[in-house]
Order: sequence, then structure tokens, then C-alpha cells
Amino acid sequence: KYFWDTPWFTSSPGAPERIRQAVDAAARGETDVFEIQLTSPTGEQRWFEASFCPILSDEQEVVLIVPEARDITARKKAEQDQSRLAAIVSSSDDAIISKDLSGRILTWNRGAERMFGYAPADAVGQSIKTIVPSNLHAEEDDILGRLARGESIDHYETTRITKDGAPIRVSLSVSPLKDADGKIVGASTIARDIT
Repeated sequence: KYFWDTPWFTSSPGAPERIRQAVDAAARGETDVFEIQLTSPTGEQRWFEASFCPILSDEQEVVLIVPEARDITARKKAEQDQSRLAAIVSSSDDAIISKDLSGRILTWNRGAERMFGYAPADAVGQSIKTIVPSNLHAEEDDILGRLARGESIDHYETTRITKDGAPIRVSLSVSPLKDADGKIVGASTIARDIT
């Protein structure tokens, strides 16, 4: 019996069969790593990365199978949060754009495509100044400079241009993006059409 077979935990549907597959693999001398969700008696759900590791004799026969499990609940939660955030960004009516500190576009959501007329494949990798009127390029340079100093810009009203050259009034909220070490590496921009 393993901890997921005890009365203290309830495994997710299909887990017993998945466990049997992993045990069968171990009996053949293979290690099969899988994920399993368990629910405690209090209703708390936890995720584990589990495996059954075969121990082989000198004759390469399986003499012992060792179960291993590692709690990956935090990682799974982060993945779910990231997936949820990606869905929100993707479905937003607002343009949500990220760029590096040189102004090169890194991400471009559907809202940006609808607002400015550029498909993501046409926008990503291009300069953000593609959608900035030429007389406002200095304004964009100032925004990038402020971001590099760690400043945020909230509800800044300005003009941008669409793919067909039409001007639109937008309200910009721009925040610095930081890497894992806290270094500012770019910016996230939310643009709302206020024409």
C-alpha cells in the first residue's frame, strides 16, 4: 500500500489505473514518471509527481520497486495561474502588448490586432514605433526611459495609428517587466481605445 491508497487521501479518477501502469513498467525494469492529484479528508487538493523505480540485481532482474513522490502543488498552481492569465490576455478587448527596453514588440494579443490591424506575426519583433505617429516618437522614447527607471505610467492619453494609417486616441497604462532577479527587462502596455 502507498500513501495514495490510504484512507487519508482520495486519488483523482483514473489514478489507480495509471498507478498500475507505472508499477507494471517498473516490473519490466522501466521507470515511469507521472502526475497524480490527491484530496485530503479536509478537501485540500495536492499534486504529486510520482514514480516507481526498479532496483535491479546483478543479473538485471527487478528485485525491488521503490515508490517515489514529490509534491508539485505549487508548480501546478503556477501553471494554472499562468494559463488563466494567458486566457484573460488573449480574450481582452484592450490591446495588451509587451516590449523590451529598446521598444521591440515581444507579445501582441487579439485586442491589439483588432485595435491596430496588425496580426501578431506582423507585429512581434517590430518596433513599437510602428503604431506611434512620427511626431510622437520622442514621447515613446520618454516612456521607455521612465520604464527603465522603474516608473509606471497610468492612464496616459495619447494618439496611436492603425495599420491603415488612421489615428486613434488611446489611454495607456504601462508597467515595467522584471526578470527573476528583479532587473527591468521590458514593459507591459495596456492600451484602451478612447476615440
